[in-house]
Amino acid sequence: MSLEIKNLSKRFGNNWVFRNLSLTAEPGKVTGIFGSTGCGKTTLLEMISTDEKPGSGTISGLDLTNSKLIGMPSNEKRSWLPFFGNKAFAGNRIEQFAELFGSNAKLILLDSPFSGLDIAVKESLSKKLFEYAQKKSATVIFASSDFNEILQFCDEAAVIEKGEVMQFGRPQEIYDEPATVAIAELTGPNNLFEARRLSSSKAEIPEFQTIEGEHKLFGRKTELGSLGAINQNIILGIRPEQISMTFGASFPEDNLIKAKIVKIKPRGAETRVELDAEGLRLEALVPRLIGLNIGDECMLGLPPDRIRPFSH
Repeated sequence: MSLEIKNLSKRFGNNWVFRNLSLTAEPGKVTGIFGSTGCGKTTLLEMISTDEKPGSGTISGLDLTNSKLIGMPSNEKRSWLPFFGNKAFAGNRIEQFAELFGSNAKLILLDSPFSGLDIAVKESLSKKLFEYAQKKSATVIFASSDFNEILQFCDEAAVIEKGEVMQFGRPQEIYDEPATVAIAELTGPNNLFEARRLSSSKAEIPEFQTIEGEHKLFGRKTELGSLGAINQNIILGIRPEQISMTFGASFPEDNLIKAKIVKIKPRGAETRVELDAEGLRLEALVPRLIGLNIGDECMLGLPPDRIRPFSH
């Protein structure tokens, strides 16, 4: 049976944590709860664990008395596993997971459970967690402020922003198609810059001019309503790995602009390259290359179908 949360509200004094938050988590899956620090992830888990329903809203669909909670204190009324985040030793945490995998819990609440653990342990535990969820048809809620963990360890995810679930879907889809500027920033590196629309409402492919550098760029085909008025600025976004760098042959259809390398940051098998295109600062992610130097000029390709418009 699914865990269903409908129109849940919660506030501390005059500060609202949630306003009509709704979410459904399916059995057999690991559902991520993601958002910035302080967005209410832990509060939501606490409300689920105590079946608290303040103000308006409901939490239903599962027998909460047969559940396991990792990430918060034990509760005498239920069979929670006590675990206090980074305050616990890794050995104790592994023992707690071993106890969990030997149980028959149908609801598992995890609050940053892998924080501080090495990669090998994380991957081992996550594999067992997926297997447990599928074998026991258990509903697993995995809260984290690290989107890389959400990408790696969750089947689907809800992004909490401004007290609501602003986006829900497979983690990779959220990364590729963030619904807001805030989500685009939270889910990983992103080039976000202001531009003004040049094309009319009848144009099939919108054209923009960046405020910094005054570069003309074509963007993806987008519904006119999300582009705003033609005389108002809009935010454009493109992930660093979606920008191509070339020192030779080029493809004009990819919004070519000239840029200068201003910083090189090796990251193992990849390299982050910071660039200045006449005042427009961009970052590209490329395979580790030999011969890149600060001050070198190159051409950047920004494919139109990778440029995502965000209204203010």
